[in-house]
Amino acid sequence: MLRLFVPGRLCLFGEHSDWAGSLRSQDPSIVPGACILSGTDQGITATVGGADAFEMTSRLPGGSTRGPLRVPMDEVPLRHAATSDTFFRYAAGVAAEVHARFGTGGIHIDVTETDLPIAFHPAGLSDMPGAGRALTNLMAPGTHHALILLFDEQMTLSNLVYGGVLERFPELKVAILECGGGWIAHWMDRLDEFLESYGWATGGLSLTPREYFRRQCWISFDPGEITSKVLAPIVGADRFVWASDFPHSDAQYPGVVDELREATEGMDPAARTLLFGANALEMYGTHPAGRG
Repeated sequence: MLRLFVPGRLCLFGEHSDWAGSLRSQDPSIVPGACILSGTDQGITATVGGADAFEMTSRLPGGSTRGPLRVPMDEVPLRHAATSDTFFRYAAGVAAEVHARFGTGGIHIDVTETDLPIAFHPAGLSDMPGAGRALTNLMAPGTHHALILLFDEQMTLSNLVYGGVLERFPELKVAILECGGGWIAHWMDRLDEFLESYGWATGGLSLTPREYFRRQCWISFDPGEITSKVLAPIVGADRFVWASDFPHSDAQYPGVVDELREATEGMDPAARTLLFGANALEMYGTHPAGRG
């Protein structure tokens, strides 16, 4: 058996995603994607070895275990596992793709530790489960992208809290990305109020939604949002990060950093430093040379 540590990675600039590669596979004239990546001190630790099937077990924060999963190392059963509603569906999909491309044999993976944050992104497409599929036909032209991402993120975060996920896994880090951040203060007030009125329906929660968020969540603001400087004292200045969304069409480029500086003019200097980068370092467990 081989013991491995796979670090997390941050895309600091550019585009390296699967969809960008897929677009170029259909049209070679598209310029190849390029980006600057940084590894993190957080990651996945596992022991791996040979096997006659795809086998996987994962130990979760808090000591519980998922698995074992055992699927024949064949494309059809692997893809079936990848489309099922199981904990290991993503891993099975990766295994199916690797087997289809390289004809690899079986492998045993035992994930013994992971401290990567969960970063969730809204599903804004009508062919994916979520608010996009449910609400597209009810929305006026032009409102879809503006609102669907917000609906999806609010629902997902609410489910994590009211469903008891953050209660059961207090060490879990959650990053809420690409839907703006100004709504989070209203979400805190509303979820706190409804917990007080309907707490009988939520199960055993030891904290309020506001307290869960402040303990283990971060939210990303768009660079042009002026609410970050107002909300920092209310939500917590150490809970904010920002992102440009480059190279998507709604990114302000060039000039995104100037836009951010203008939107946060007058913000408390210490809170501004946290927003500009220090919070992201903490969230992703990335420490430059000379820091802790």
